[in-house]
Amino acid sequence: MDDDASLAATLQEVLSREGYRVEVALSAAEALAIQAANPDITLALVDLIMPLTGGLELTDELHRRNADLAVVIMTGYGTIETAVDAIKRGAEDYITKPFDYEAVRKKVARLMEVVELRERVAQLETNLERHPSFENFVSVSPSIERVLERARLAAGTDASVLIVGETGTGKEMLAHAIHAASVRSRRPFVAVNSGALPRELVESELFGFRRGAFTGAYADAPGIFSAATGGTVFLDEIGEMPKDVQVKLLRVLQEHEVRPVGGTKSVPVDVRVISATK
Repeated sequence: MDDDASLAATLQEVLSREGYRVEVALSAAEALAIQAANPDITLALVDLIMPLTGGLELTDELHRRNADLAVVIMTGYGTIETAVDAIKRGAEDYITKPFDYEAVRKKVARLMEVVELRERVAQLETNLERHPSFENFVSVSPSIERVLERARLAAGTDASVLIVGETGTGKEMLAHAIHAASVRSRRPFVAVNSGALPRELVESELFGFRRGAFTGAYADAPGIFSAATGGTVFLDEIGEMPKDVQVKLLRVLQEHEVRPVGGTKSVPVDVRVISATK
C-alpha cells in the first residue's frame, strides 16, 4: 500500500519473485477493498505518509477488521519516534526509504515465518483442547505405561485418586489429564498446595466460613470445594495438611458435604478429589 505507483510495482515484482502472492493498493480505500476481498491476507506493507488517510490510521482500521494481520510501516521519515508510535499502534516492524530490497526480502521472510509459527501454535492449542490430555504424555517405560493405563481407567469413574511420586515427576500433570478425560472436564480444576496454606487458614480456605466466624469475617465466603462445584479439587502434598483438617476432609470424601467455619449446618458439595504426595 503506497501512493507511489512505481515504487509499489517494484515491491510487487521483488516479493512475487520470492513466491508470494502480492496485491497492490495506491490508496487506503483500495487497501481496505483488497482486504475485504482477500480476508486471508497475512502481511501488509503500509506507507506512513499518504493523502487523505495516513499509514497509522490505516493500520488501526486493518487491525479492526483482522487483529492478527501483520503490518509493516514504510517511511522515508525513519525516526525512532515514528517506529515507536507505529509499534504502539500494532505494527510488527518498520522499514525506511529508499529501500534496501534485500533487507526488505529478509524482513518479509522473517515475518512470514512468525505468522506460520503462530498458526501452528494456534492449531496445537486447538488440538490440545479437543483431545484428552493423556495424548500429550510421552512414555518410554512399561511402569509409566501402567500408571497411565490405571489413570485412564480412573478418569472414567468418579473415584477419589491418590497420586504418589517424587517431586518433579508430573503428579499435577497427571491430575490434569484425569480431569480432562473425565465427565467433569468442562467444570473447574482447582489446584491447592496443602503445604503452602497457613495452618490457621487451611480449614476456612477449603470449606469456607460464615460471617463473624473470626476477626475480619464480615461476610459469608465459599471455600475451594464450593467454588469447584461440578469439577475437580487437586490437593497437592496432602501429607502436609494438618491432621485435624485431614479428619474433616475424610468427611467430605465420605459424605460429600462440608461445614464452613462458624457454620452450624453442612453444605453438600459435588466435587471429585485428586490428591498427591511425595
